[in-house]
Amino acid sequence: RLLRSEIEHYRGRGEEHARLLTCQASMQLAGILADEEPAASLDEITGLLETAYFYLAAFAVERPDGTAFLLSSARSVLHHLELHGISDERLTRLAAAVRDLDGRLPEHPHSAAIRTADEIQACMHEHRDVPRAAGLARTLLASDAAAEDTQEGAQLRAKARKFLIEALAVQHDMNE
Repeated sequence: RLLRSEIEHYRGRGEEHARLLTCQASMQLAGILADEEPAASLDEITGLLETAYFYLAAFAVERPDGTAFLLSSARSVLHHLELHGISDERLTRLAAAVRDLDGRLPEHPHSAAIRTADEIQACMHEHRDVPRAAGLARTLLASDAAAEDTQEGAQLRAKARKFLIEALAVQHDMNE
């Protein structure tokens, strides 16, 4: 509810901070909805990600490094929906546009780490490749992005530890 209010308050305003807040809040709300009820909220999730995408496309010209960092959130939500088999034509077009924009941006350490986290999730989905997931989690935990003394670094470390523990537990169960 708070994120929706923030989006409505800042949407359409031209100031850079207002555009950035609208973009971030849109991606954050899309991520929450994708976790909670993705199929029921597909139109809203897609609309939020489209809003974020248009802001990101505009930011890409001004600040490509920062855009690469922000785009990783949108890419992660799209990846989550894909893993759960949730898609439609609009979402497919949006995913293609996000991939295209991502391919034109410089590599950012945090976006590379998010890409690794997405790959771990794909490996763990239905236990497709648990040993690879464990190795990737170790790599993520040892990465420069996870070592940063920032909120993002702390989140990456927590996510990497969670992935590693989950992968090792599944490996243990599979070996018994």
